[in-house]
Amino acid sequence: MEITVAAVQLWSTPERTPDENRQHAIEMAANAAESKPDLIVMPEAVAMLCRPDGRPEFSYRDVCEAIPGTTSEQICRIARDFHTNIVVGLVEDRGPSHPCQNTAVVIDRSGSIVGRYNKLHEPEVCRLEQDAGVGLDVPVFQLDFGTIGIMICWDLVSVELPALLAYKGAELICFPHLIGLPSSANFAIQLRARAIDAGVPIVAAGMRDNSTHTGFQDGICPTCIVDAEGRVVTQTDLSAADTIIAKLELSPDSPNARLARRRRTDLRHDVYSREYARLFERHQSNS
Repeated sequence: MEITVAAVQLWSTPERTPDENRQHAIEMAANAAESKPDLIVMPEAVAMLCRPDGRPEFSYRDVCEAIPGTTSEQICRIARDFHTNIVVGLVEDRGPSHPCQNTAVVIDRSGSIVGRYNKLHEPEVCRLEQDAGVGLDVPVFQLDFGTIGIMICWDLVSVELPALLAYKGAELICFPHLIGLPSSANFAIQLRARAIDAGVPIVAAGMRDNSTHTGFQDGICPTCIVDAEGRVVTQTDLSAADTIIAKLELSPDSPNARLARRRRTDLRHDVYSREYARLFERHQSNS
């Protein structure tokens, strides 16, 4: 099945307040929706982007919000008015006694929230210093054109997560993030590898940051669409807020999808789970 997908790149600047970042994201979502794609992917934590108000230190508490709430309701209205599906990254306020949750909200063409994915992997600094919680599940979401999975930013370090999403039937992976480039991690190789290993396309939506660099890393910019073979279908540059649009074929019978399924049948999850458990116990006893 062929679908049209859009990935939105936001402009990040520390001069903006969280509310101004939210308004920027809403406006960009509306602009992307005018092309009537089947799916729009927005970046991670759209109220945050970089450090709001120019503060050198901040926490998720500074940008968290209710879900459903003002931002999600406006994005839901755009989805309904333009009859499109939208994935948007927000930081959820779960109350003063609970950590904030970096989450991606999935909205269908009727403007209804059909579910959310809570970021599974948070860097230690976010968990310890920014009051960030972590997810406990690996859901997939059924939309009218097929099944999607979601990874958020630091989730890219996990080789297990995209494999699990593919196992659970994901035909496409959405990747909201705020990774600035150039970065110390090899974004290009990791992103391509995750698509190849899962055997499904990845739609990555990031930001144009406020730094002075103009280069990009290994031929991939933050906002891009990669097919199931790990090839770049289209991408933005680093110059501005932007939207990219591409057509993708969601085919469970593509050569790479078949190869990925064959590889998965040979995996030794019985051994992996046992070894991970041993390593975790050893780590806990030494800490």
